Amino acid sequence: MCFENWELLLTHNPKTETGWDRRRLCLYLEKSCEEAYTMQLQEYFRIYRNNAALADMLFSILLDTTEEKEDVQLAAAYYISQMDKAILRNRKEQLLRAQATPTDWKRPFLDDDLTWLY
Repeated sequence: MCFENWELLLTHNPKTETGWDRRRLCLYLEKSCEEAYTMQLQEYFRIYRNNAALADMLFSILLDTTEEKEDVQLAAAYYISQMDKAILRNRKEQLLRAQATPTDWKRPFLDDDLTWLY
């Protein structure tokens, strides 16, 4: 999907009144890999770094073995790493599953120093 500017992309906000829209969130993750939207989307996700439902959705996308869009999963791993540590401690099992993947870019924390998790 092509968007001429940030304002048009905002009309597809994945945060809805009822929660997070997975399809739209995947669109935002995909667009976050494009230089034209990187800064705006980093700020967008920073606002929600304490949102448990977003963390759950990001893990769902990252750990989905049927997901074929590497850029979406790469972005999900990155934004998981930016989530509040307290949110991630409550998702310890999911985080450890993500860290155990043999694919480097799917690991939210590449340095594997997860002492803060315990």
